Amino acid sequence: MKFHAKSLIQRLVAKLPDWWANEVYYFMQRSWGRLQKIDPLPYLRQSLRLVCLSQDYWPAEGPKIIEVGTGRTLNIPFGLWLAGAGSITTFDLNCYLRPELIAESLSGMRQHEEAIRDMFVQSEVAMRQDRFASLLACRTAAEALNLTGINYVSPADATCTKLQAESADLHVSVNTLEHVPVPVLAGLLREASRVLRKNGRAVHLVDPSDHFAHTDSELNLINFLRYSSHDWGRIAGIQFMYQNRLRASDYLEALRNSGFHIDSIEAVTDQRSLDELAAGFPVHPDFSSYAPQDLATVQFAFSAHATSPIKSLPHNL
Repeated sequence: MKFHAKSLIQRLVAKLPDWWANEVYYFMQRSWGRLQKIDPLPYLRQSLRLVCLSQDYWPAEGPKIIEVGTGRTLNIPFGLWLAGAGSITTFDLNCYLRPELIAESLSGMRQHEEAIRDMFVQSEVAMRQDRFASLLACRTAAEALNLTGINYVSPADATCTKLQAESADLHVSVNTLEHVPVPVLAGLLREASRVLRKNGRAVHLVDPSDHFAHTDSELNLINFLRYSSHDWGRIAGIQFMYQNRLRASDYLEALRNSGFHIDSIEAVTDQRSLDELAAGFPVHPDFSSYAPQDLATVQFAFSAHATSPIKSLPHNL
């Protein structure tokens, strides 16, 4: 779908009262969008990336994990649990989780059982075979939640979890931080510093590409960098499509400002975007000081630890 049409539809739906807007948008996604078919494999693969970036710091009994940005399924927590997580608490600002989508995910796992086993082998992550067998036996969301002990907290403010200080081993997210407003991101990272133990890690996968380009092939992955903040807000300043447009260097600066030391970085740049930048792609002046490689980074992952963990809740939260 062309991005202007998609933006118009989303903005019209967003004008409805909140409950109706969420239900209408969900109906549209199920009928014509990315929720027509639930494939758990990409999400499980992303969960294994989180494991690979953090496994050196896993305690023997399995880490206590905090996830921010649950979404509509539990596939990321399921993958972490299969890899041996001790406990998982997942926070979401909006109650988007859907039991029917979780049930479809479980069905998809049963259909692709061997592919999932191979995925773990190829990632060199040990799967808890007993857990996998038990999860495949689940038919409903309630059964899966009871089995795994995953704690879903929503609606919730991830900048103020009210969890005990230094009580978690990992603070993770997948394709969530790009949807977080900049002031909220600072609070989220401060809270991560507070809840992580001394050797804990913040491990996050970020998609800083223009998400409209995922469904409109005429766009390059940095198309949204041509717009002013005002114009971009008119196009995508709603709950269904908000993106902060931060570049990889901005996330690194935010981490350092929150007292984190960066342990590892994985970044992917888009060659098409680099080529178009070299040919004169019109980046807005707000982004003119960034290096081309930074502008064209479309996948970004990092692992970081807090050098001086915060001991109490910040007063401004």
